[in-house]
Amino acid sequence: MLAFKLIFCFLFSWSISMAQNNVPKNTSNDSLNAFYKNFYQIKFNTLLRKEASVSNFISIETQGIKIFSSLKNKKSNKYEFFMAWNELKTYQNKNYLKNYFQKYIKQEKEEDSLFVNFSTNIQKNDKKQPIDFKSLLDIIKNPNTKPLLDYRIAIDPGHVSADTTTARIEGRIVEIRLPNPANNGLDSIKTEIMESSMAWATAKVMKDSLEKLGAKVLLTREGIRYVAGENRTYLEIYEEYKNERKRQKKPFLSRKKYFYDVFLRQDLEKRANIINDFNPDITIIIHFNVEANNLGWKKTVKNNFALALVGGAFTASSLNSPKARFQLFRLLISDEIENSILLSQKVLAAHETILKVPTLPIKHTQKPLEKTWLYTGTQGVYARNLFLTKEVFGVLCYGESLLQDNEKEILMLNKKDFLVDGVLVSSRTKTVANAYLKGIFEYLKIY
Repeated sequence: MLAFKLIFCFLFSWSISMAQNNVPKNTSNDSLNAFYKNFYQIKFNTLLRKEASVSNFISIETQGIKIFSSLKNKKSNKYEFFMAWNELKTYQNKNYLKNYFQKYIKQEKEEDSLFVNFSTNIQKNDKKQPIDFKSLLDIIKNPNTKPLLDYRIAIDPGHVSADTTTARIEGRIVEIRLPNPANNGLDSIKTEIMESSMAWATAKVMKDSLEKLGAKVLLTREGIRYVAGENRTYLEIYEEYKNERKRQKKPFLSRKKYFYDVFLRQDLEKRANIINDFNPDITIIIHFNVEANNLGWKKTVKNNFALALVGGAFTASSLNSPKARFQLFRLLISDEIENSILLSQKVLAAHETILKVPTLPIKHTQKPLEKTWLYTGTQGVYARNLFLTKEVFGVLCYGESLLQDNEKEILMLNKKDFLVDGVLVSSRTKTVANAYLKGIFEYLKIY
């Protein structure tokens, strides 16, 4: 069964890469429509449908694609949207798609800024002379050319906490007591590794390097201590909320409940809006992982790997609004997922060569994660229906660079030997940044 799945994924990956350049020519409309139906049905089944009930909201037919608001409406053929196959190229046009999105979700009263142009045709530099990676690093130090001049790159440093209080609220701090290597293990040290700080430091190094190469770069968080789109910390935002509730003589939520019930959704929406308004060619979303089977992170593990996520793997419960269903339609008919898989593949390959972190094997032990993702057919790259992988337009790589609880990584990450934005973090983040940079360069074919 595993062998069959692997063969199927390989054949699907090959068909995805070839399909748009091998659409049947000089054939009847019936043959062309049958080709489209078969191709998009395979893509839907493989990358977009996490559970069978997702099919209640869509029908891929010989005539085109129908979107339904419920199974009841599907049974009675009361579709809320229909695209005929002869309209496919029109809907794949980024400007048309943007305008249609805005009209389609009007009933939800969403802001137009959520729906900006997305760019999937980013292979603009194919004719440029190759530059090797070492030369690019030299250019960053002493720039004499701008190979990324035409590119817009968005970087989202994951999470929000640069202080231990917020990190504990968010559940994004690795605190493990270890034997002290500086004293032959005769005493112990306590680790204090905050994912948010490492992600921001990585993003800042990338931004500085990319800008020296000519790219226009956006960070969703302006400072290592700040939340997305604001020059404030989470604790400052919470205190403002609490004081206002006190002034109104109304009850208020605890720090943790406010974080998860109110703030987190707002923060993710803000990140997506900021990125989409920027209209990037590619988006890098930076995260660091932990071993899925190491509950509570009370001990270190020998395992270490990198993986990447792209859009897809919808569940029925995630399709309860017209906007969500249209995001499903967008990811189905565009080549965003395919290009995101390619970018992610390049990033993971660079993690192996630069960071010396292996890509998650096809046969792995991370079974808890399989509940939410789908294998794309490219090793280490999985489709997952996260807020940003669904809401961010265009090509993206949602990277998980290493395991923070790995027995070797944790010692490197606990060394606070790199000052960024007034906060000491591990210099390991610079190496992570270089791995992302190499992946980006490979994808854009500039060396």
